[in-house]
Amino acid sequence: MRRINRPNGLAAAAAALLSVLCVGLIILGESASAQLTRDAVNKPQRLRKRNVRDGPVFTQRAMVSSSRKNLEIDYDKITRSSSDSALSINYDFDFDISEATDTTDAANQQQSSVCKSIIAVGEYRISEIQQQPQLALVNDKETNENGISFDSEDMVATDESFVCELEDGFTVPIEGTDDQISQMRTLLNSGSLVSAQSTVEVNVNKDIIEDINGDIAAIGDGENLQQPVVTLPPGPVNIISNESNNSKNQEDSSRRLANYEGTKKVLVVRVTDIDGRSVNGNADYVSNKFFGTSGDKMTMKSGFDACSHGKFTVTNKYEGQVDTTQLDAPGVVDVTVNIRLNESSQATVREASLRAVKQKLGLSVLLGPFDYVVLVVEDCYRVGTEACQFAAYAYVNHWLSVFRADYYKYPAVQMHEIGHNLNLAHSGGLDGQTYTNHTCLMGNPLFSDDVGNMCFNPAKSYQISRGNGWYEDSNIVEFDSSSSASWSGKIIGVAEYNNNPSNYPIVIKLETGTDSDMFVGFNRATGANADNVQGDDQVTIYRVSGGNGFGYSTSSLKGLLPSGQTFFVSNWRNTGSNLVITVNEINTLSSPGYAQVDITFGGTGPPPGPSPGPSPGGGFSFSDWLASLPPGLAISVLLLGILLLCTLLCVCYNKRKSSAGKRRARFDEELYSGESLSMKDGTNLSDVEKVTNARKTTDLSYVGKAVHSVLQIDHHQHHRTMWNVTSGRVIGQVQYTPRDAWDSSSDPGKGHSDWFPEKIDEIIGRTEAWCDVMTLGKPDGKFLTSFQSALQKLADRSRSKVDPIVVRIMMGNYPAKPVDCDQVLKTLTKNLPRDANLHIWVGAWRKGLSWNHAKLIAVDGKFLHTGGHNMWEEPYLMKNPVHDLSIEMEGNVAKDGHLFADQQWKFIKDKQRTFVGLIIDKLPDALPLAKRTRVTVSEWPNDASVFPPQFAVNKEVVNALPQSQIIRDSRDVPLISIGRQGSMVSRNRPSDDAILAMITSSQSVIRMVLQDLGPVTIPGTKKALPGLTWPKEYLSAIGNAIYTRGVDVELVLSNPRSTPGGVEGEKTKVGTPYGNGWDCVDVAAEIVKAIQREHSSVDDAKLRAMITDNLRIAFIRHDKTSTYSDGNSIGLHSKHLIFDDRTCYIGSQNLYDCDLAEYGIVIDDEDEVGKILQQYFEPMWRSSYTPGLDVNVERVMDGLNVNRDGDGEDLYSTETCW
Repeated sequence: MRRINRPNGLAAAAAALLSVLCVGLIILGESASAQLTRDAVNKPQRLRKRNVRDGPVFTQRAMVSSSRKNLEIDYDKITRSSSDSALSINYDFDFDISEATDTTDAANQQQSSVCKSIIAVGEYRISEIQQQPQLALVNDKETNENGISFDSEDMVATDESFVCELEDGFTVPIEGTDDQISQMRTLLNSGSLVSAQSTVEVNVNKDIIEDINGDIAAIGDGENLQQPVVTLPPGPVNIISNESNNSKNQEDSSRRLANYEGTKKVLVVRVTDIDGRSVNGNADYVSNKFFGTSGDKMTMKSGFDACSHGKFTVTNKYEGQVDTTQLDAPGVVDVTVNIRLNESSQATVREASLRAVKQKLGLSVLLGPFDYVVLVVEDCYRVGTEACQFAAYAYVNHWLSVFRADYYKYPAVQMHEIGHNLNLAHSGGLDGQTYTNHTCLMGNPLFSDDVGNMCFNPAKSYQISRGNGWYEDSNIVEFDSSSSASWSGKIIGVAEYNNNPSNYPIVIKLETGTDSDMFVGFNRATGANADNVQGDDQVTIYRVSGGNGFGYSTSSLKGLLPSGQTFFVSNWRNTGSNLVITVNEINTLSSPGYAQVDITFGGTGPPPGPSPGPSPGGGFSFSDWLASLPPGLAISVLLLGILLLCTLLCVCYNKRKSSAGKRRARFDEELYSGESLSMKDGTNLSDVEKVTNARKTTDLSYVGKAVHSVLQIDHHQHHRTMWNVTSGRVIGQVQYTPRDAWDSSSDPGKGHSDWFPEKIDEIIGRTEAWCDVMTLGKPDGKFLTSFQSALQKLADRSRSKVDPIVVRIMMGNYPAKPVDCDQVLKTLTKNLPRDANLHIWVGAWRKGLSWNHAKLIAVDGKFLHTGGHNMWEEPYLMKNPVHDLSIEMEGNVAKDGHLFADQQWKFIKDKQRTFVGLIIDKLPDALPLAKRTRVTVSEWPNDASVFPPQFAVNKEVVNALPQSQIIRDSRDVPLISIGRQGSMVSRNRPSDDAILAMITSSQSVIRMVLQDLGPVTIPGTKKALPGLTWPKEYLSAIGNAIYTRGVDVELVLSNPRSTPGGVEGEKTKVGTPYGNGWDCVDVAAEIVKAIQREHSSVDDAKLRAMITDNLRIAFIRHDKTSTYSDGNSIGLHSKHLIFDDRTCYIGSQNLYDCDLAEYGIVIDDEDEVGKILQQYFEPMWRSSYTPGLDVNVERVMDGLNVNRDGDGEDLYSTETCW
């Protein structure tokens, strides 16, 4: 279709309209600016910088809910009294009960009691990802570019929950009004309430705690199940601090405020319930995670040793106090509890686990033989009204902590929870909220197994140093403006405390005259503190919420100061004068690194602002000239300039759009006239296709025709570049790794899949003229060796060629892991002769959050290899391999692989030829750049062109390989190549629509083998990363197939967060484990929810029947076992779909939310698909599926109201798709 360009008058009209809008915006801007100026006086302005993190961030909420009615407390009337024998905090409140409550029944059920102690709970909540501010500009009354001012009256939020320890040592949550819980938090953070020592009066429901088989159980059944709780009586909370009441047993008499020095004996309890639910990893594995017993270098043990400089030592040796023959690994004991985790409250789980430990070890108490006890449970399940959103929690100033799922693996999370045991409170961020702080272990620490070098902030370091801790008094400066007007000197970071010959301080305490003091430190990013992700090598300023920094108190970040910045606190201590903190120098090259800090008290008025100064160079200044004009004339000049600029922009835009329209029209005409894909010898690909297209489309099944129809209608402009109806032959069997695992109870043996890189060597080594390779990341190990071997073959063969052999290798360019194309090419060609008639290009690209994810090898327009395999040794060839699937084909289909690759090479060429691209080309490939689009390319040898040729228009692909060299054991079959290029293309995603068409056209059965169907989760949770959602269109299509046509759905998924290679996911090449974190019940529930959305009238009975009769989902297994022999779960990376047992897809595309460049092949032949079904799916299904094992109908129905989508804007990690 020919496009018609509009007359130039439209451009002029558009320019005029835009100019009017510009003038209007100027007027509005003047008004808005004035309003903002007025608002700035009355309201703090917060500047935040968003940041994407590899791991999730947590928030915390109290585990309480109130049934009391509108209890209003007048805190202005709080009074305090004390006595010699005990500290009693009494409050005089005004109460306004707006709704009367019938207490007759309650009175019969309630009895007054006193908690033996109150224990505060520091939880690691997993509600949502918070944004991480990077600027020290929060809670400021007034800011300027030289520094920040601080509201000295600003307070921080606290968020602890509380449990009551009863007489028998059992702990249950405390329930009260929001005001009562808030009061307890205030008392805790002020030091008036001491966790694990203070007591409180509570009401206990006589019927709520029942002894069943020695375990404390929840009350009720079904949806009415309640967790055991105690309630605070109406009125003020009466806190009594009386240690004499806490000596009823050995554990109580051993209690004391945390001691921060010495050797600490830690016991880790790996809990298994009666149904066999336990965490991934056996006892030896868990021991390695906590103690490094098998060589793990980043653990809680190593972290505490590094941060404390050897003064706080974690051990799993118990000095004869424990019968170690009962341990299942050093420091780890396995116990089985006679409860079901999915039916038990957290109180029940705790009590049952601790009783089981005591029984197995023959101990009456745990504190004494051990300093800290860590429970590790498979997961948390919602029981009644009990929330289940924690990752881990610990009792404050106590010995107990609890971890769920994989969170026990992360050393910074381990140290965070032990920090609570050590009486350390949370650390808030610049916005005053918990978990927006990423400078300190007690904020939002590092969420990784193998990255954990992080210590404590200056407020926590002060608390530790004052508790017989890690740092000498001489390294703590206490600045009191009432006795000194200034302090100046160097401060160092805690990581370099042992390298401090000049005895520089590490903490400066600023006495505020209240119990909420401030603390200054240098966040030196080295050694034990090298991995924190906020405020590296900056001066940090914290304020505690109470206690003068001596005891438990939330600390909140108030400033992050680089060199040259100043922090102001106006009206310091109500004196009317300022306190000014200036960072004059930061030196990270010296040893130790230091920050030169000046603290001065005095002076009044607002912080000084910058002086305008003269214009640079003393020459003509447009701003000065404009200021010299009369106001009316100056405004006219400005408006005229803006009008001319807007007009120029409109003309340029219209011209560019017209040119682009002409190019697109020419491209369309060439594409369908058969001129664009002509070969060098004049052969016309489109002419060939015109002859055979009618035959090929008539050979398609109803599924294939549905695919062709949607592609032809909606994506005709991308024909041959992202899809094509073609033909070819399957060579041999489908290629899946590891082989022969389905019916075996043994792990795959050494060398189990070495045949696969050898196959890659063979395929690339066939090249006579042209080879395209597309993969996610650079090959390594035996895959690298196979590449080098194949290229050597091509170099030898090239000497007889007139034209050089072309090899193009395309990879994905992660934002956090840019591909060093120069280095990759150097490694691949290091042994090649320089005179080889061989040209090799290595390229990588990214646009936004899209990059290449396709995996294919196309050779000479004759051979195609594609599927899900990455070329990485660790996940595929070593211990605990991940399962994957690829296929090798011969025929016309191979040309489509080359043409798909052409588009990405053209994108690289176009982007690198821009002005910005030319600049970036001069930078090292491995240099990380925060740029939306990043392309890199390297060539070999040096005299090759910068960019490779295009397959479609510049090269004659020879037909030189003798027919006898290829084994043909199958016939030509109809094929459809489908792909997408991610955000490289604005809207069209042909492969997405093709897969939907196959689902919607299926009539009897859909079989799927996928890594996952749900989006990437916050690790260890059932919550998607912000911005990520479940694939609603796919789910609706699957749901409709079940509901309207009675189609059976069989789905095999990866076990959640499986880690191949015998190491943790963060060490693998993929960056994170396989399996996004969902279980089969979650997937089934989302499919059923899709049915409900489409068919609102469907009743529960029919839904239950469909789940039972039509929906079958299983985790991948070997011989009905989901783990390898060491306890690590089996992973799956295949992307394989089968429809009605006559059409199938094999490729690189996941169905969960991730917009990457993908490629795959639809095989539309019943006989060929039957062979694939027999070779791959059927043995996998027999080994993996057991009716009712992975999908329970009741759990699916119970999960229909759960929101599993991510909230907020899209912030997903750059390593969530592979």
